[in-house]
Amino acid sequence: MKPLFLPNPMKNSEFLEFIVNILEPAGKITSRRMFGGYGIYNYGITFALIYDNTLYFKVNEQNIDDFKNVDSQPFTYNKKGKEISLSYWKISEDLLEDQEELVKWAKKAYEAACSSKKRKK
Repeated sequence: MKPLFLPNPMKNSEFLEFIVNILEPAGKITSRRMFGGYGIYNYGITFALIYDNTLYFKVNEQNIDDFKNVDSQPFTYNKKGKEISLSYWKISEDLLEDQEELVKWAKKAYEAACSSKKRKK
């Protein structure tokens, strides 16, 4: 697939629109503001986050090695002086430029989110 052009720098809303558009082949992609960033949903299930113009995908034991193999890092934030890591890991800019590959990763992230949702019930 032809590489995508990722304008730099982008406003938060432009980056969000870019991500939602390129992930469209992965399913019914929507977004919602949350905690100073955005949640990205597929059929109503959160499978990705955008914070500070950075995309993070949901991980579990099925796809975590994909992220570790590209030296990705988890989304973290500070709460009462303690660093908290979430099960969402950073997507590289290289991957953002390859829609076909990004959609594959998005589908795995969606599967991870669905699996996590089932375990919580």
